[in-house]
Amino acid sequence: MATIASLLKERIQSLGYSDIKECARDFDLPYELLRKVISSGHLPKDKTLLLYADKLGMEAEALIRAAYRQKAPGGMALWTTDRESYIGVAYNKNAIPSADLPKKFDDLHKLALKGKMAISNDESSARQIGAMAYAKGDSFVRKLKDQEIVLQGASGPGFNELIVSGEVPLSFAGFSTNVSHSAAKGAPVAWYPLDLVVANAGGVGISANAPHPHAGLLLVDFLISPDGQKMFTETFAYGSGAKEYGFQKFYPEKGLTTEEYADRVEKWMRLVKEITRK
Repeated sequence: MATIASLLKERIQSLGYSDIKECARDFDLPYELLRKVISSGHLPKDKTLLLYADKLGMEAEALIRAAYRQKAPGGMALWTTDRESYIGVAYNKNAIPSADLPKKFDDLHKLALKGKMAISNDESSARQIGAMAYAKGDSFVRKLKDQEIVLQGASGPGFNELIVSGEVPLSFAGFSTNVSHSAAKGAPVAWYPLDLVVANAGGVGISANAPHPHAGLLLVDFLISPDGQKMFTETFAYGSGAKEYGFQKFYPEKGLTTEEYADRVEKWMRLVKEITRK
């Protein structure tokens, strides 16, 4: 398998150089970094690979493919988190008095909330139930059956519209992003966190064998850059996994294999069905 070091070394030799320092000087390249890449297996940033390709007359795609194969042996895809959305209380301000709003999981058992809550029939609600079970135990979750929680077939933005209309006065499994978009348009809705806040991490990835990896990497570089993160926050109302917002994030899949997580979700979905009515 060709490495960045072997590709650069081969190209430098083909240009008639046996001394890396001499080549770096003639082609106006930072010598120390080039030396580290070739002699120590250092993996430079993508923009540096593009610089090498431009200065030395190499194929940028070949260099970036080599970088990806070194970072992801065996053809694995490279992936990173670039945004997060959060699950908490979403409610219609005109449908729920402020005095009745639950401030923590325990408050969901308030008599004033009986018959006024709903959740969606999907994995997002299951994840929130998982957070409650983690913090308070399964028996706590099962007692919520007395609250006559409605199970809605709509999910995501569709479920959020039920909150906007007031058909669903309150949900403890509402997305911060959806509520933010609706509130920005003037809807009487709001969102806030409870004891634990389920974080749904969104990511971006590129296959190690992508046909145009350098173009993909430029997009990834933008999405995780300060400007890209600003776009996610200001335009799409997403949060960042690198920031703290004053509440405790909870990642239900953390430390689990895919199979283990699937088993947990199945269990949580059973609890969802057990405590709700249609």
